[in-house]
Amino acid sequence: MTGRATSSRPAKRQRSETVDLTSDNEKPVAASRPGKTQTLPANFNGDLNTLPDFNLNAQELPSSQIARLPATFTNSLLAYAAARDPYINSILAHQHDLQRARERARVINFTHYSQSAWDMLNTKYALSDIGKMFDTILKTVKKAGGYDCSYGTRKSAVETMTEIMMCVVTAPNDEIGHQARNDDDEATEMEEKLLEMMTYFDEDELAQLDEEGWTDKVRELMEEADGYSMYERLNEVVEMLEGDYEEEGEDDEDGEEDGEEDGEEE
Repeated sequence: MTGRATSSRPAKRQRSETVDLTSDNEKPVAASRPGKTQTLPANFNGDLNTLPDFNLNAQELPSSQIARLPATFTNSLLAYAAARDPYINSILAHQHDLQRARERARVINFTHYSQSAWDMLNTKYALSDIGKMFDTILKTVKKAGGYDCSYGTRKSAVETMTEIMMCVVTAPNDEIGHQARNDDDEATEMEEKLLEMMTYFDEDELAQLDEEGWTDKVRELMEEADGYSMYERLNEVVEMLEGDYEEEGEDDEDGEEDGEEDGEEE
């Protein structure tokens, strides 16, 4: 696809950034142990047992007792400790980076849902059950890190959602297919969840989806759905992929600004 328009829409979100500590080569010194330079081992892989002097059994409060404390308390206390002690902060930041790297390397494939949807539409009317697949896909993506999960996972999610929506449109032309294509409520919910899933991509990733041909698949779905009162917001998906999408209210704001400028010139 050529002639991509420059996007005028605001960035959907910003990726979460790790706390800016020191470089990996210079780990911070613990404030609680003056005179000693504490550094993370070069091969630290998140296993606390590899840290110097770390021994849970020697602690005054055993880990089993700590585990029984409310999670909100321990999380707040850990955040407090990290704010006071740069060494603890560096451990947490390093662990966060390791976990994020693992999530971004793992690809979850949702393709089996589209096959299940097709099987359902060929055996019984179960559009509500098919709609629940969208909820499951969204929950899985969020649990895997949402914005920070792998591009492959998020791509599989939107592709599978589109394939399921195509299954509904192309279901056998009998009573089951007729009911499926005329259930506006379920179709609308599917479309809204697809749009929600789209917000998990930044502009570069949306451009990548477009370059990989996914926009053409969405257009094919629009053509198949033409003539039915369903999937009336797929044009928004195409606009997001092509960089032409604007949030509601942007045009009004621009119009107001232009009007103010015109008034000033008069």
